[in-house]
Amino acid sequence: MGTGAEIALISLGTSAVALGAAGAVEARQGRKASERATLTEQRIQNIKASRERRRAVREARIQRANVEASAQSTGTQGTSGAISGAGQVGTQLASNLSFLDTVNTLQTQSNIFRSEAARSAGKAGDLAATGKLAATGASLFASFGED
Repeated sequence: MGTGAEIALISLGTSAVALGAAGAVEARQGRKASERATLTEQRIQNIKASRERRRAVREARIQRANVEASAQSTGTQGTSGAISGAGQVGTQLASNLSFLDTVNTLQTQSNIFRSEAARSAGKAGDLAATGKLAATGASLFASFGED
């Protein structure tokens, strides 16, 4: 093989390595951006959950006040029915808050799994790119032995 062909092969090999490295860098940056997006989504969900919790507490306070006002206006204040009605409002609030916590936990877990999947896919892409670079290098090495 002539010197010109060897230089061309070296140039092609260098280009392949450079493109492979650039691809790996882009894949890594893409993974990081995906992780930042996932964290941002989680923050948004946490803010929404916090707002829902405040709304549920506010509604429970209003309901309890309505129960107490109704009991006072009918003269049943302090009776077992009035006390039970106020207690049911508190029980419903606890149930609603528990539900919101469960949903928030599941959303967090979903985001974690999505982030792990993106990270694993990115690593698989990196390994595939590394394999292609190794194959290119082996091919170039083998072609230098041919004359």
